[in-house]
Amino acid sequence: MKRGLAFAVFGVLAAVAAAIPLDGCGCGGSSCTTSADCETGEVCVAEICVTGTAMDPDSSFPPYDNTQVGCSTDDQCGPCEVCSSGLCAKDEKCDAGSVQWPDGGAAADGGDAGPTDGGDAETPDGGDAETPDAGDAGPTDGGDAEMPDGGDAGPSDAGDAGPADAGDAGPVDAGADGGTDGGDCDAGSLPKVQVANISPGTGRLPRGKQITLSGQGFDPVCNGNQVFFTGDPNPAPVISVTSTQLKVRISRYADTGILTVKVGANEDKSQAVTVARRLFLTREGSAATPGQTFTPFNVELMLAQGTFAVGQTGQPVKLPTAIVLNPKQWKIYIISADPADEAHAVSVHDYAELSHSSTVALTGAGPGYAGILDEDQDRLLVSHSSGKLSAANTVTEGVANGSPVTLGSAAWGLDLDAKNGRYYVGATHQATGNGIIAIVNRADLSAAAPLDLGAGVVPMDVKYDPDNDRIYAVDFAGAKLHVYDAGTLQKVGASPVTISGATGPMSLSFGGTGADRKVFVACSNNVDHMQFSPHAAIAVFAVSDLQPVAGSPVDVGIVTTSVDQAGDFDQVRTFYDRRDNYVFVTSDFDKGFGVLNPDLIKVTIGSNTSPFQAPYTNLGIAVEDW
Repeated sequence: MKRGLAFAVFGVLAAVAAAIPLDGCGCGGSSCTTSADCETGEVCVAEICVTGTAMDPDSSFPPYDNTQVGCSTDDQCGPCEVCSSGLCAKDEKCDAGSVQWPDGGAAADGGDAGPTDGGDAETPDGGDAETPDAGDAGPTDGGDAEMPDGGDAGPSDAGDAGPADAGDAGPVDAGADGGTDGGDCDAGSLPKVQVANISPGTGRLPRGKQITLSGQGFDPVCNGNQVFFTGDPNPAPVISVTSTQLKVRISRYADTGILTVKVGANEDKSQAVTVARRLFLTREGSAATPGQTFTPFNVELMLAQGTFAVGQTGQPVKLPTAIVLNPKQWKIYIISADPADEAHAVSVHDYAELSHSSTVALTGAGPGYAGILDEDQDRLLVSHSSGKLSAANTVTEGVANGSPVTLGSAAWGLDLDAKNGRYYVGATHQATGNGIIAIVNRADLSAAAPLDLGAGVVPMDVKYDPDNDRIYAVDFAGAKLHVYDAGTLQKVGASPVTISGATGPMSLSFGGTGADRKVFVACSNNVDHMQFSPHAAIAVFAVSDLQPVAGSPVDVGIVTTSVDQAGDFDQVRTFYDRRDNYVFVTSDFDKGFGVLNPDLIKVTIGSNTSPFQAPYTNLGIAVEDW
């Protein structure tokens, strides 16, 4: 049931409950203020105790005011609820059609990523903002940083249209965006549902992959087929169905485990699916030997799974510098730093198959540097070393009006602040040459007054932390960490903080929660041809007091270079994996990548500096950290 329909149903239930006579229908009927005043099995609606899971009409959003209903198993509770300590409680991973994005990272750091470093492949962390449900619409869930439900899918609308394709015409095609619209149907006459085979059924399958279930008892007419993957409380997108075959897409939050297929009151749990959680690296290379590919890795195994060319339309894209994941529309974006081919600045790929599908032209913007996804706005944002910010619509893949926006003479890392309605970009002021945090209004892409960081500052990365409503920027030249309150746009405490024991900071990510939350700063240890150390390092600060943690900075084992022959910055980027609490680091001089475990100890993965694909080096990084 989609959320718009859910609201209508609950509104009707509330109205009916308010009109029930006190002695009618065996429905309690006693007066109440909250559900705690009612008997077990009743809830308080319109100041009257009624039986059921009706929602208080004054409540802001679903799921349900059902916290005082007694239970012994989950199925005695309403949708998106679990039985906890004998009472029905909200399932925090579910909100009636849209799941909450876990707000632990810089997210899409979605955070450094998050999705992640949409920048270096992060998907922005929606902070307190809300992302609309991908379903039929309905209000957004007011949670912290909700991510939409699966993109192509969300549950289909069981509402107005009656049975879909009620004839004998073969499978009902659900289309790319979800299941069929089934209306009111009775699936009770179908044989018991049974899945006999899954194709493909071997290997580790990526999220977004379309698989075919063969068996019996599927509902070819009604929209009564629901498929659930382990780890995801939302039904997976159904593509098409007959009575013996059902095609479905592995859902966004799926994990390895049992596949559950429900048709009416029947269900089957006889099959399991192995799901791959992936890490992606772009093979940037150098001006002399430019890379033209990206590589997915299995996060659990840390093994490369093939190499994929970028930009097959026209000439291949060169110098792929960043990667952004978009599981809403099941796309992956590779951003190019090639100054000679602006028309192919973004190479678009299928999320599961990784095949090239299209390109997005960002003509006039210059070489790309970093990118993020604003999923709520269906918007891909790309910063350019020329000082510009581009925005493209992820549905039409057309460039947004007013794009590109000129921010300065150079622009680098960027992030989304959904709570305050802004984008932040590290840049150099065009007139003064000072380092700035450029501020762009999210609503209309207009530039606001920037934060002036001072002369000589080179802010190579900027990140917003929704956990404390702060903006962080690293100064490559001065080895400092600048911190601002996003609400007041004033400096925090002793900002800027000096990064001791490392130099050339270039990338930020966040990890942990509460008192244990940390900011990770990737340092190249190489500035202006001066080698501080042959290896990149991670400087780690406690978010609470901006003090370095014990053992910081940490040598991550990936090589920078003793002399920067091309005269370019020796770039490093970092990503915090919120699932396993690992910190990943890449360098545009090293052919491997570095990994630190939650104890900030370097993890050996065969060899952190092994040449996975000589002579190309890694730079852009993204991880499915959900």
